[in-house]
Amino acid sequence: MNAGSLSRVGIHSALLSCALFLSSAALAQPPPGCDRACLEGLVDRYLEALVTHDPSRAAFAANVKVTENGQNLGIGQGLWKTASKDSSYRLYFADPLPGQVG
Repeated sequence: MNAGSLSRVGIHSALLSCALFLSSAALAQPPPGCDRACLEGLVDRYLEALVTHDPSRAAFAANVKVTENGQNLGIGQGLWKTASKDSSYRLYFADPLPGQVG
């Protein structure tokens, strides 16, 4: 593997981590009637907020708990400070009935 592919692997791993983070009820409850497109929009806004280092652009649940590598962090810490590039590749796992997305 060359340095460029390692960088892409790192970015994709970080985005996968974010997707897993989203699936753990970190985001605020979606609005009533939030369909698949609405849920996917929540993921897109979260990732945009992440790479711009601006957590205020993402809607978090009031009781959100942020951890990385087993360490408790606040919103805006860890990956929020180092994420630098988004990927155009997306694989959404949206379930509108309970309002969950990953």
